[in-house]
Amino acid sequence: MNISHLVEKIKKGDNKSFEKLYKLTEREVWFTCISFLKNETTAQDIMQETYITAFLKIQSLEKSSQIRSWLNRIAVNKCKNYLKGKGEIQLDDEIFENQAIVDERISIPEEYISDKAKREIILSIMQEVLSDVQYQTVIMHYFNEMTVD
Repeated sequence: MNISHLVEKIKKGDNKSFEKLYKLTEREVWFTCISFLKNETTAQDIMQETYITAFLKIQSLEKSSQIRSWLNRIAVNKCKNYLKGKGEIQLDDEIFENQAIVDERISIPEEYISDKAKREIILSIMQEVLSDVQYQTVIMHYFNEMTVD
């Protein structure tokens, strides 16, 4: 079953389909949240808020095929709102226009993503070496399959 059909079933009140949607999209939303917040506990909280909002507002989604980008946009907005409330560095969308190109041949092995200890090491190294914008761009590109632009 494709994801658009799941969304249509959810809109008709099939709550079991929302669980399936969650399982299909949780990884993308997780990496969006962790890329902004850099804290697993906070990222989990914001991720939960993202799915609650999606569940409550899914009727407003006009094109079911855009569910993945819609969920990620909710996550990004919730992360930005959280960061604004904490007084931390805020991202300006204009910063992305001047972003350096990331080599598309780089690949992160699946085991580094699924093993928590290895994931924390990789994220730590990336945070030390990359600027905030570069870090978020890499996460969104490799884990959310978004373009570098």
